[in-house]
Amino acid sequence: MAQRDSQVLLRALARSDDDETSGDEIDAQRDACASIAAHAFLDSPLWAAVFAAPEIEEENAARKERRRRLERFFKIYFGILDLSPALRGYCGTGTGDNIAQDGVACTFILRDMGQPLTLWQKLRAGLLKLPFECGFQQTLRLLRYGDVIESEIAKVMGGRHMCSLERMCVAPAKQGCGIGSRLLVEALDNGAFKDLPCILTTQADRNVRFYERMGFRVASEASLFFGQEQIQNWTMIREPNHKR
Repeated sequence: MAQRDSQVLLRALARSDDDETSGDEIDAQRDACASIAAHAFLDSPLWAAVFAAPEIEEENAARKERRRRLERFFKIYFGILDLSPALRGYCGTGTGDNIAQDGVACTFILRDMGQPLTLWQKLRAGLLKLPFECGFQQTLRLLRYGDVIESEIAKVMGGRHMCSLERMCVAPAKQGCGIGSRLLVEALDNGAFKDLPCILTTQADRNVRFYERMGFRVASEASLFFGQEQIQNWTMIREPNHKR
């Protein structure tokens, strides 16, 4: 069993005038987070369907291309963090100052659902680059599947003001150490959205047990249809600390 690691700090992934972290350091952290996220979601039923490479027949080559597209998407996605206070990106790194030496242990994003991103913000973040970086069909599926997930979240929220947890993942070498759960709880209980309930979706039943240990409960379990594809989805909610 991996040892618990307390020498990992929660760091913001957005540039700030009050933060001494350099722009290059933030970029390095985001690149590392994009790589971790691409690895974590490579075999997720939803993400595998979105970034499928049916034009490549050889399985290993198709898998490699899917990971490449995922990593490029996540690099673009993390760019939104500079454009809207509605998104707060986090990563867990070592206590040193050198990102190349310390590495990134985990990453996740919290999004204020009461402040939807504007089309202009999405365009500035690189929406128009997606078809060229990730594929035209893949971009269409991303937008279409995203609408289905957002609709399911809105249904479960029932008009309540919440934040959502997105892109939660832990580096393979750091899994089982308790790092991801510790830093996520720290951000939820002490961060900008500490007074809001938190909602998430997952398409893997093993993740349900992981989130339940942090106070999330299953609010909905449903089979969602994405064209001809049917994917099981769990929507979970965690009430703010002062209400639990």
